[in-house]
Amino acid sequence: MPSISAPRPNTRTGTSRARTSSRCTSCSTRWPSTSRITSTRSPRGTLAAVARATTLRPYPEDISEGTAHVDALSAALAAFGAKVRAGIDEATRLADADSADLFTGISRETDKDLWFLEAHLHAKR
Repeated sequence: MPSISAPRPNTRTGTSRARTSSRCTSCSTRWPSTSRITSTRSPRGTLAAVARATTLRPYPEDISEGTAHVDALSAALAAFGAKVRAGIDEATRLADADSADLFTGISRETDKDLWFLEAHLHAKR
């Protein structure tokens, strides 16, 4: 039967890890295992909650010309990219390599998409 120690809370993610150890039935060797205990907090992912919490500027609703849309998308994507790069710096400062890696992947895709949009703008001018 595995023995379980008290969960150690992780204040950064709201989760705890419970340490357990198991024993091989044939040789009695013990090995550690970890199981994740998740928080009971609900994510706030509704459109209204995201709209209240966003720091991005609203997309202009009065645009009707195609190049103006590409220009607005380019500006919005550039602002988003800057925030993602700030997230990389913050995650690195907090020594959270996994989050920094996730932000880096998002940043790469964002920069690539921004490059396509800006190339489209420069071709039209």
